[in-house]
Amino acid sequence: MTAEDMVDLLRELVELESPTGETGAMQTRLAAELRALGADVSLLGEHVCADLPGDGPPLLLLGHLDTVWPLGTLERLPFRIEDGRAYGPGSYDMKGGLVVLLAALQEARGGRALRIFLTADEEQGSLTAGRCSSRRPRASPRRLSSSPRRRTAISRRHGRVSAASALPSAAAPRTPARGPRRV
Repeated sequence: MTAEDMVDLLRELVELESPTGETGAMQTRLAAELRALGADVSLLGEHVCADLPGDGPPLLLLGHLDTVWPLGTLERLPFRIEDGRAYGPGSYDMKGGLVVLLAALQEARGGRALRIFLTADEEQGSLTAGRCSSRRPRASPRRLSSSPRRRTAISRRHGRVSAASALPSAAAPRTPARGPRRV
């Protein structure tokens, strides 16, 4: 996946507004991306579980489909790229992380078995995710979450894609920017 492809996918995901309880379009889109990568995809309620074959017990990769932003936020905060950074509702948490996850899966191709679990209610404490994930055989105790710890944005400069901290939004106050970080 090229840097341009990543930015295009980020735009598409950001423009699929997905507050908790309204994640159907994100579920459909991410399930399609995972199937295209060869994953066996199960839809568990509004959640997505996908398995990629490989060696050993699967490494569990975690993410979420929902955002804190209510429907209609795009009208006042549309997706945009400014000074090489992408902005928009959910661009940092979690849609940028999902783009990076998909790009990494595309690059990795083969090797260790992977299980990807994308919850649809993380912003409300993943209240139903535990019930869904317990229906699946256990993955490895090793887990990786692509959910960020502070506000960042996907950035494209000189042909590279990186995650860079963004200034906090008045609508969702966060910690201040601290500069770019390579992904």
